[in-house]
Amino acid sequence: MTSQNHGFAVDEKTLPKEIAVWCRNANDGTVEGLIHKTLPVMCVQFHPEACPGPTDSSWIFDAFLDKIGEVQ
Repeated sequence: MTSQNHGFAVDEKTLPKEIAVWCRNANDGTVEGLIHKTLPVMCVQFHPEACPGPTDSSWIFDAFLDKIGEVQ
């Protein structure tokens, strides 16, 4: 679960077919992360290193490192 502080969100209906929702806000269902279906591209709209705990979202960094390994 993340807090929102940006004041904008992605409209899921406007995403190209090669982009998928990766993370979603548990409170209101807004898009909080995107991932490309074939390319090593991903993003999140929150600070994964912050709350609720320092290791709760370590899987995001693991996924990023996996993608880097695929590129090399």
